[in-house]
Amino acid sequence: MIKKFLSPEICAECKGCCFFGKDDAWEIPAECYPRAFGGDGTVRCPRLSESGCALGDGKPFECKLYPFRVMNMGDNRVIAVSTYCPEIRTSPLSALLEFAESNRAEMLSEAEKHPGSIKDYRGGYVVLKAL
Repeated sequence: MIKKFLSPEICAECKGCCFFGKDDAWEIPAECYPRAFGGDGTVRCPRLSESGCALGDGKPFECKLYPFRVMNMGDNRVIAVSTYCPEIRTSPLSALLEFAESNRAEMLSEAEKHPGSIKDYRGGYVVLKAL
């Protein structure tokens, strides 16, 4: 799904979404949770290989969708996007909104199949669409 918006080459080169600090450990999918954080409080996803995700097409839904995310905001679900992704920071807001709208039904359907992927809203994400 995300390949419709971000090129796999750009993602493979960056891999920034595969590194976490203790403050963003809530974002780590259960299938990828590390055994321990490094002394500096960071960790690399244990599924990350030189060629990208070792899980391939079997990677967790959160990873397939990142930097977009389906989140709970109060009693509502929203589609949000992380500005941590460098490609998102350079994308026009109109393109982000269009992607969220045109993929809304698919994102929500997939998120419902993976309820553990739906996290409560936290700062750092830009809400694009209320569902």
